[in-house]
Amino acid sequence: MVQKYLDLLAWLKQAGYSLSAAAAQLAADRFQFEPRMISTDTRSLQPGALYVPLRGERFDGHDYLLQAFETGAALALCEQSVFEATEALQQLPLILVDHTLAAYQDLARSWHRQLGTPVIGITGSSGKTSTKEILYQVLSPFFVVHRTEANLNNEIGVPHTLLALQPEHQLCIVEMGMRGLGQITTLCSIAEPVYGIITNIGPVHLSELGSQEAIAQAKWELARYLEAHQGLLVINTDNTWLQRLGAEYPGRLLRCGQAEEADLQLQAFRLADQGQQLFYCFEGQDYQASLDLEGLHQALNLLCCLGVLSALQPLPASLDIAVPRLSGRQEEIRLKPELTLINDSYNANPDSMRAALQVLAARPGQRVAILGKMAELGPDAERFHIALGAYCRDLGLDQLVVIGTEAAGIATGFGADAVWFYPDNAAAIADLPNRLDPLNGQILVKASRSARLEEIVHALRDRFAAPVA
Repeated sequence: MVQKYLDLLAWLKQAGYSLSAAAAQLAADRFQFEPRMISTDTRSLQPGALYVPLRGERFDGHDYLLQAFETGAALALCEQSVFEATEALQQLPLILVDHTLAAYQDLARSWHRQLGTPVIGITGSSGKTSTKEILYQVLSPFFVVHRTEANLNNEIGVPHTLLALQPEHQLCIVEMGMRGLGQITTLCSIAEPVYGIITNIGPVHLSELGSQEAIAQAKWELARYLEAHQGLLVINTDNTWLQRLGAEYPGRLLRCGQAEEADLQLQAFRLADQGQQLFYCFEGQDYQASLDLEGLHQALNLLCCLGVLSALQPLPASLDIAVPRLSGRQEEIRLKPELTLINDSYNANPDSMRAALQVLAARPGQRVAILGKMAELGPDAERFHIALGAYCRDLGLDQLVVIGTEAAGIATGFGADAVWFYPDNAAAIADLPNRLDPLNGQILVKASRSARLEEIVHALRDRFAAPVA
């Protein structure tokens, strides 16, 4: 099939790049590349591959060009300035470009355009990966769907996702992260989405962007792209920022939430044996769905995914969604018959902390929260931590455990005398398992990734015999 290959010669002509003398001597059929044979890592490079040397803060892939050809690469990209300055590269078959990352992104864009697979972009301050996985499960019964692996959602991960597309894929879900203004715009220019979901806008990356307004502006770049290209935007209108921005949005819009003006209105949700059951209304018709994840935030994520489905085909009257658990994201671990650990340690911010704590508070038995720092909150970090501690107190949790000096404000807000506080993970691991042993109920572990609270999870699993996930 023609679509199996990306024609590098046609791409070169369109992009205005050049070839080294050794590359110019190759037969034309050597420039017919399967995108899966394009690699940025010599450790996983297959014989006959095209190697793309990328730069990072602490590495330069150009240093591995010779190794790539020793491993079996057929071709490689190389920045013109590096080629001219490095005699050892003069005899290699290289495609000479201005910037390898930009060329890598352009390769991905070209392959996606060749296939024409509609892309659904997902962004938000939290819940991107969960929503991506929910959407995949929602769409898969009806379409052949490709999606972002893990959380490869940046300027390197998005091209990687697009280059893994195959002709049989009917839809592609692309997760889009950001750490600054303009980054979502860049990702949109690569993936060219025709549908988009914004899960929420909250206080994340404040240390980089400086204000909630800047965060909202950065996330709303997906909406601006869709507006300019007549795409469909789906938002969680329960979120205050999205409600405000959506009210003035002139493009195609589906609003999902509990308010009467929502296009997909969540009328009720209730706990089920596994997860929760949702009842919602769309265009005057009543529907229901079940989801094996708990919490209002997950119900709203599912509603946004159903909004995308409604744009593609009629909604089924009932839909059952089961989402494979990802490590550190609402991952349930049975420590003993009456004690369950909810491992949500992958990441955290003030909004996602509250959502996870709401789920914990609704569970039966004793409820223990083991919390660490929320990172990247800027100069207001202490205020956010103190407010979270007060929120835990108001929920009536049976015990709060705080780990790390940067999280000490949580203990302050709760009432320090009632908190088990540990200055670091090592101190917690030495003492905490024995203190938790007599308990029956639910334990939530949550913090930002840099707190490494997965170490606490591993210690608790090791403490209790034969845990069953």
